[in-house]
Amino acid sequence: PAPPPPPPPQAPPATTGRTHRKTKPQRRRREERVGVEEVEEDEDDFDDAQDELPRGRRAQFKPFVKDGPGVLVLSEFAGSAQSLSGAIRVNPWNTDELATAIHDALTLSRVERELRWAKLHRYVATNTASYWARSFVTEFRDVCDHPPLLSNLPRLPTFQVLRAYEKARNRLIVADYDGTLTQIQSLPQLATPAPIVTQLLATLARDPKNTLYVMSGRERRFMDKWLGKLRVGLAAEFGFCHRAPDDPPGEWSCLGRDLDTSWKDVVRPIMLYFAERTPGTYIESKESSLAWHYRDADPHFGAWQAKDMQIHMEDVLANLPLEIIQGNRLVEVRHVGVNKSLVLEAVLNNGPPLRRDPDLDDRRDGPAAAESSKASSAGRRSSFPSDHLVRSNSDPVVPAPDQPAAAAPSAADEKRPEKETFDFILCVGDDRSDEDMYQLLKAYRAGGLDQQPAAPPAPADKQRDHSRQRQRPLALYLVHIGTGATQAEFYLENILELRKIIRGMASISLRDDRLKPAHAAAHRSGTAAAGGPMVRASTHRIPANPPPV
Repeated sequence: PAPPPPPPPQAPPATTGRTHRKTKPQRRRREERVGVEEVEEDEDDFDDAQDELPRGRRAQFKPFVKDGPGVLVLSEFAGSAQSLSGAIRVNPWNTDELATAIHDALTLSRVERELRWAKLHRYVATNTASYWARSFVTEFRDVCDHPPLLSNLPRLPTFQVLRAYEKARNRLIVADYDGTLTQIQSLPQLATPAPIVTQLLATLARDPKNTLYVMSGRERRFMDKWLGKLRVGLAAEFGFCHRAPDDPPGEWSCLGRDLDTSWKDVVRPIMLYFAERTPGTYIESKESSLAWHYRDADPHFGAWQAKDMQIHMEDVLANLPLEIIQGNRLVEVRHVGVNKSLVLEAVLNNGPPLRRDPDLDDRRDGPAAAESSKASSAGRRSSFPSDHLVRSNSDPVVPAPDQPAAAAPSAADEKRPEKETFDFILCVGDDRSDEDMYQLLKAYRAGGLDQQPAAPPAPADKQRDHSRQRQRPLALYLVHIGTGATQAEFYLENILELRKIIRGMASISLRDDRLKPAHAAAHRSGTAAAGGPMVRASTHRIPANPPPV
């Protein structure tokens, strides 16, 4: 049989516009050829650059070609900068620092480059995406199985506070400013109180039964601008500067005179260093302290930088009489012993002021009564902590030799046989700077302070009246805005709840003020009918047993 015909020739495949993929050896040879060409181009560029330079400077330049691993130069603003510790971190906006970092990276020895590279490789190989996912799910399950302990503080009983406020004869109200009376602002100029807050404080301050103090860490120029026209005691810079409610506007007392603030030259560069590396931070310079605010920065990164800065400053300021305070998103350096409890302790030792109505005194008795009131308030201010005073352990407070003697006590003070105490105290704060006040008030309630200074003996009937006064229970309310670790005994969710309570207390004070003329007339008519002596209107003292309201 004839052999089979040969198969017909096949047509070449149609071209689709795609090139055939090269095999691995072909790609490797091509990459090697491209790499050689790039190296040759680099060498040609280097030779051209050498030809363009002057003859004397050509030998100073040579290419850095080294064997082994390289060095990672990483911006400190990158998200991985805090994790990749083997890299050289640099501020990319500082050209001198960047040039120095590149030079150090190029001149490192092979051993150090290998150690850095091994550290980086170990971290990247260990902390993979799957490892992060497993860690996240594990922590999430732990939180679900063991929920965090919430604050055990009870909520402040509003009705109980208002009832105690209504029954009290001598009230003390102490409130923090930022975060308590107003919202916390990033800049001091923006922390202006709301008009409703100013009106409520003015109403409380007009009540003769009330002693009102506002404690703040702001400078006194801001406190004078915002609350200086009210009859309110003020404490600025955590008590370093203070003024009593009866002090004239702008008249302040300070804890130190000719204070040495040379330590600011040491602290300010450290704060500037961290401020440049933490976006959203700024430095606030006060009369007696320096504060670094990171409220507008990233919360986690800002807190991390704050801890790092505190550790660094503790080593530098170890031998100086300074303390570093971690506040509400701020780090403040101030003198040791300066806190709000110093002013509060002086207020508690002085006791409540003589209950008088300044408007009635000035209207009825004229300038004489006003001068008597000013003299009495000047005598009370002499017991505040100040550098103008010389204090002894056993002797009473006396003026320094270069200061004039305190004013003589008024007639109303001479008639008072014994100093009264507060029977209602409300203290409200929101951060760590208020913890000293909580501890002090707890000691005051337990009798740890000198609440009853010695006084001349009084008649038997007067002693019985004042013994009933002293036995009045103390209604003490220590309140913290928000939950968390605190020495307070009650909490409120936010400042709006506090404003509701203040509005209720202001309503009670306004109601008592309206009822005061009617009760005063009834008391005068009852005393005249019984043949008893009439009380002078100029003293405006409330009797020991007033008629019930």
